[in-house]
Formats: sequence, structure tokens, C-alpha cells
Amino acid sequence: MTAFHVLKYMVRIWDLWLTPETVHQHPHQFPIIMPMVVYHGKGQWQAKLHYRELFPYPEEMSCFIPDFEYLLWDASNYTDEEIKGKVMLRVALLALKYIFREDLREHLPQILGLLRELSEKTTGIEFIETVIRYLLSAAPKNHATREDIKEAVVKVLSTRGGEIMYTIGDELREEGRKQGIEQGMQQGIIQTGRENVIDSLEARFDVVPESMIKSINQINDPAILRILHRKAVRVESLDEFTHILRLALK
Repeated sequence: MTAFHVLKYMVRIWDLWLTPETVHQHPHQFPIIMPMVVYHGKGQWQAKLHYRELFPYPEEMSCFIPDFEYLLWDASNYTDEEIKGKVMLRVALLALKYIFREDLREHLPQILGLLRELSEKTTGIEFIETVIRYLLSAAPKNHATREDIKEAVVKVLSTRGGEIMYTIGDELREEGRKQGIEQGMQQGIIQTGRENVIDSLEARFDVVPESMIKSINQINDPAILRILHRKAVRVESLDEFTHILRLALK
């Protein structure tokens, strides 16, 4: 369905372009959009490039079908030598090409080696950190571990590589700590919500079936738990609440 999603993006762009000023300056004219899809999956691209190919109808109906073709850049179709351009572009495209491949570990020195000339520039350091973060977060662990990436960075960028990895390591640890706190708070809110529902039911009906308690404890959405809490205060019977709970679990 890529062609369909691309069409939605194009329509959004044209919709944003439609202002009173642009309509006045360019009546009945839209800017041309050249859509491109960058693909770096494991297999070869299979989807159709023409939007009209999503409609299996006879030719005489073609006048009713919107049609366009998007450009496709498939990383698997290019050798490393064919991937040209400025350093940042080459690094980005090579990282995309190898990120899901089993030989990523072997290509890390080649990819990161291109960054050597950027390591003394402020904007270059920011880009290097972005690439390393991408590799750390997206690379499957059986293709390249954190240690593999660190070793390649230090080897290629010498002492500067060690500084960069140390900085990123500190930032990742701090992000992990904050994420852990947020997850703990969220889990506390969810557990409190569950307990509020169960407490209200027990206060009204004395005994709450174990199966119902188990179902309530499966809910992880605080908004749904708040709704159930309000319902628990108002329902006339456990049977009525059972029906509401089933709807919530769907």
C-alpha cells in the first residue's frame, strides 16, 4: 500500500500549499511533487510503483483512476562504489543499506571511516553521534553488538571516538534512568486504577469473583480503568459490570 500512503502525503503537501496568497498568485495550478521512497529492507522491493496498479479494473475505467509513479531508491540494488555523494549522504545511505544485514559488523569500519574528516567539526560531531545512536538502537544484536560498534568507532576515530562513545554512553544511561522512572510512575498509576475498580466493586457487592479481578488486572490503559471505576460505582449488579468489562477488554 506504499503508493496509497505516498498519495496521502502528497495531498497533505498540496493542502498546506493552498493559502489565499498562493491561490491568488497561481490560480488553478499546483506545484509538482516528485515522490521518492527510500527502501533498505532485507528482501527486494515488491510493491507496485504506479498508483493505478492498485485498481484491477478494465482499461475503459482508467479515466476515473488517479495515477502517478513514485521514484524508488532500493539500497540492495547498489554496490558500495555506486553510492556516491558528500560524506554525510554516503554514510547515511551505507548505514541504511547494512543496518539489517548479517555482515554489518564487517562493514562498520568502512562506514565509520568516512566520518574521519568530520570528527574535527562541531556539526560533524553532531552527525557522528546521530549515526552512532542509529546503529546502537536499530542494529540487531546478532549483527553488531554495542561493543562491536564501540570498537569500530574507537579504531576509526582514534581518541576522539572514545570521547564520543563515552558521551553517548552517559546520555543513554541518563535517558534509561528517566525512562525507568517514567515507566515506574506509569505502572503505579495503572495499579492504583485497578485497585480503585476492585475496591469499589467489593464495597458495593462484598465478594468479587476471582475471574473478574483477573480480567481487571489485565487492563493496562489508565483511561479505561478510570471509566471502569466510574461504572463500578454506578452499576446495579455484577452481571451488568461483567458486560461492561467484556466491552472494555475488546
